[in-house]
Amino acid sequence: MHYNFSFLCSQEGIIAGTLNNSATNQTQTIEGMADKATQRAAWTVAGKSRPIMETGIVNLTENTAPALVHFEDGQTQQWLMVRLEEPAAN
Repeated sequence: MHYNFSFLCSQEGIIAGTLNNSATNQTQTIEGMADKATQRAAWTVAGKSRPIMETGIVNLTENTAPALVHFEDGQTQQWLMVRLEEPAAN
């Protein structure tokens, strides 16, 4: 299963964007925060409390980086985030 994220982080640390599940072609809004003190960023689907995805702020600038995904049942998985090139305009 592949998830595509597209988001921005404001100067205040507010994360906003979209999540697309490529298996179902379902797109949802994501929201979260980046904390300058802990250097962590965390986000989830808007209106949901889980799963929460988190990573280091510096990881958001890398082409590949690990992230933790915390599920409602208490399970945590390590996922790999991979930056993809924007598709060329037709």
